[in-house]
Amino acid sequence: MRDGLYPRYAEPRLLEALADTPAVLIHGPRQSGKTTLALKVARAAGYEYYSFDDGNILRAAREDPTGFVAGLPARAALDEVQRVPGLFSALKLSIDAARRRRERAAVRRRDVCRAGARALGALLRS
Repeated sequence: MRDGLYPRYAEPRLLEALADTPAVLIHGPRQSGKTTLALKVARAAGYEYYSFDDGNILRAAREDPTGFVAGLPARAALDEVQRVPGLFSALKLSIDAARRRRERAAVRRRDVCRAGARALGALLRS
């Protein structure tokens, strides 16, 4: 036991999942250390932490799940998310939209590179 905490054997798996996955769910029985693990990893990685145990946060998310998700920073840890079932579809829509934006940006970058290569080829032939 270090720092008064038992080692979290799920921590390396969580870090690995966060490296390549836009959203990760920590699931487990009550009092098993889910929040402790989430807080430890979130603080170390610069995530903002939101708990739906806070009545104001809970109310805002329930009243407008899409607006709540739109207002989240790029790195957010959401605790007690099961209290806001409507949030899951709003999160999915947001993640899918971000993925589409990244894909379009990658296509634009590729097109710019191709155009630049063609222009360079034209300059070299002159």
